Amino acid sequence: MERNKARTIIVREGEHLRLRCPVNGGFPQPNVEWMRVDGKTISIGAWEATSMPGHTLNITKVNRAHMGAYICIADNGIAVPVNQTFQLDVYCEFRA
Repeated sequence: MERNKARTIIVREGEHLRLRCPVNGGFPQPNVEWMRVDGKTISIGAWEATSMPGHTLNITKVNRAHMGAYICIADNGIAVPVNQTFQLDVYCEFRA
């Protein structure tokens, strides 16, 4: 996984989003956790939490409130934790 190189993801409002943390191996297998860089909760349907476990972060029906930077952190407790940041931009159509 590359460190500290943010990737920009652009999604249309209302679409579904799947972010994958690019973890390659490691022994023991690392635990992966997702968080928002700004410290806000991650809203996934009825769920809201400050962090989400797992290699994949799924958000259904993306809206403007989801915009921001998300980080996945892989840590196996032995090596230095690595991370990847994703900047989520939401394209919103203007409706008159």
